[in-house]
Amino acid sequence: MACNTCTTVCLIHPCYTTLWIAKATANNVYRVEITNIGSGRIQSEVVTATAGGLISITGGTWSDFLNTESLVQIKIYLVNYSVSPNVQTNIDVDFYVITGFEGEYYNLTPTWSLTKYDCLLVNFEMLFDSNNVPIELDNQYLINEDA
Repeated sequence: MACNTCTTVCLIHPCYTTLWIAKATANNVYRVEITNIGSGRIQSEVVTATAGGLISITGGTWSDFLNTESLVQIKIYLVNYSVSPNVQTNIDVDFYVITGFEGEYYNLTPTWSLTKYDCLLVNFEMLFDSNNVPIELDNQYLINEDA
């Protein structure tokens, strides 16, 4: 365990198609829990890490929730399918955060922290087009270049 070590990631926009969060164990099932620090509201979603261990949430599920001026905390928990009914455990998972990218703009590979964290903190800022309509980005990444 990282002993509740959080890291603050770069500001992002709340409207997205895919939000890339972190890297953990490949193909594991996780519960991503997002807490609005200001209101205390908690939302969660169960996701499966990719074969490379990447954890993301997709479909803009969180756009309304993340459109906030408050700090947001993100944690990842194990999901235990060996128990019936399935248990979304309270065992939080240490994970690696994205620290940047290598490669060309059309073929970027994320780089990862050497330290594991068990919490991300992030603020949001809405992005608007010239007609003052919120813009949705295809991919967003929770990045801390100093992690």
